[in-house]
Amino acid sequence: MSYKAAFFDIDWTLYDHRNRRWDLKSIEAVSRLKERGIACFLCSARHLDSMTDLGVFGLGIDWRGYVASAGAVTVLDGETIQAFMMKEADVAAFVRLVHYLHVSSEIVFPDGCFFFGDDTPFSEAYYKEFNEKQKRLGSVGRMRTSDAVGFNLFVSSDYDPLFAKEFPGLVFKRYAPFGVDVMPCLREKSSGIQAVIERLGIAKDEVISFGDGIQDIPMAKVSHFVALGNAGDEVKAAAAEVTVPVWESGVFEALRKHGLAE
Repeated sequence: MSYKAAFFDIDWTLYDHRNRRWDLKSIEAVSRLKERGIACFLCSARHLDSMTDLGVFGLGIDWRGYVASAGAVTVLDGETIQAFMMKEADVAAFVRLVHYLHVSSEIVFPDGCFFFGDDTPFSEAYYKEFNEKQKRLGSVGRMRTSDAVGFNLFVSSDYDPLFAKEFPGLVFKRYAPFGVDVMPCLREKSSGIQAVIERLGIAKDEVISFGDGIQDIPMAKVSHFVALGNAGDEVKAAAAEVTVPVWESGVFEALRKHGLAE
């Protein structure tokens, strides 16, 4: 198959959290895909600020763009080609409920996010798992409400029915025992990939993607999806193929199998 675009999840796909390091063998292979005429894109649950802090834009890869916040924002060649925004009334009401319940959340914008609420074991688990920097919002009164794309809510599953009842117009998608992605509508990484496909005028069978988590499964709808060996069984079952784990250079091994790495 001749691929024209490749999409890469970051955490546990290019970044090895077990050893707290980038998989440099895979990074080098990805950096050379441009020479083969393949456009490279990030496809992450992280927002732009988070991706920048982790250092993904300093790896020597010519990224054509990215799908951020699990499909909330899609950028191609510096242009935002798709974004799903929250209603201001929903943002204000959601913030009030988080404070009332003494839980915590991040409010996510196209370019970054802010933490608000009380520190809890669930928020602490998130920042430890994903090696994130907590950026605390100083005053709720100064919170931006006009361009939020969602929330990253840090609560146990016991809270899921309550939030779903209070906000029937929002979509809640739990991605881990400690966190829930809160969206204005159902959006997935696949929607961002599809937007890029349409803009570039290519077919989905000319696209290859890599990931490991539940949020990566929709990528299989619009690309040849490769699951890392460290992925869960559900992710592997959805994939077109499974490679070795990130700590064994899974992306590199898959690219080599397809004749895209030496």
